[in-house]
Amino acid sequence: SAQFARPGVPDRLRSARDDEARCVLLSAVDPASPWGALLPWPEVEGRARPRRVAGARVLSRGGEPVLFIDKGGKSVVVLPAAGEEGALEGAVAELCRRRRRRALRVAKVNGVEASTSPHAERLVAAGFEPDQRGLYLSSV
Repeated sequence: SAQFARPGVPDRLRSARDDEARCVLLSAVDPASPWGALLPWPEVEGRARPRRVAGARVLSRGGEPVLFIDKGGKSVVVLPAAGEEGALEGAVAELCRRRRRRALRVAKVNGVEASTSPHAERLVAAGFEPDQRGLYLSSV
């Protein structure tokens, strides 16, 4: 499946294996992303479920998916690997780095309103800012 990946992705994934704390952002439909195709998505709390659709993104750390961002960016799913120390913070930092001046406004987290989500406090600590429509992540 590496033959179908974007240039450089297989090398980045290989180097990520050596650095367990590094987060990698992939398209949910990228052949280098096995979740939802070869591997089932991890079980999550809440109503939202990650899906393998064009435009969606998944951030992984040490080979485990941490954060799923839907196609429009209005909804995220915090996956179980986000519970590991530094995983969610690393995922948000990588997201900021890769979005390049494009902000992200999240209205729902795991299927519930972002501001009332059990994950809201951790997402704010990781770099999101609360606002009137949910959680906002500005890119530098």
